[in-house]
Amino acid sequence: MKPAATFSELLQGFFTDRLMGQCNASPLTIANYRDAFCLLIAYAERCLKKPPAKLAVQDLDAAFIARFLDYLERERGNSVRSRNVLLAQHVNNARVKCPTLKDKRVSPHVLRHRTAMNLLQHGVDRSVIAMWLGHESMDTTQIYLHSNIELKEKALAKTEPFRGGRGRYRPPDQLLGFLQAL
Repeated sequence: MKPAATFSELLQGFFTDRLMGQCNASPLTIANYRDAFCLLIAYAERCLKKPPAKLAVQDLDAAFIARFLDYLERERGNSVRSRNVLLAQHVNNARVKCPTLKDKRVSPHVLRHRTAMNLLQHGVDRSVIAMWLGHESMDTTQIYLHSNIELKEKALAKTEPFRGGRGRYRPPDQLLGFLQAL
């Protein structure tokens, strides 16, 4: 089992793999995420007295994220509503850049859900996920754990049991046998 990724590795992967690679996000979207994370990192550096490269996922626990969100609302005037409006604008921009999204249901909720699932799959504690999403109750975040299991059950339900015979695989061709032995 490979060691858990550091916060720095997760964040860099989010930008390079997820936003740039998988989502082909626009420069504006990347800049918005960059600015949001810069705010979080600057706040963490000031409050935790740690340089950004030394931040750990565990440093960003539920209490810390709650204080950060309070700071955003109190000092910068960013409410939950303004965060959701920003997400909606990103969806509209994505639909222009990627026309196949026009026929799909993409909403701020779907984006938030996908982000939560991604964080969960990378081992981020659900209390941190709850605070990032602004959930008032941990029970709301628990839904992501169950939906993850449900996805697995749905995938398994679509499979059929193996009906082949037992025994060692024998390639039907000498060339294939050679290549298998390499």
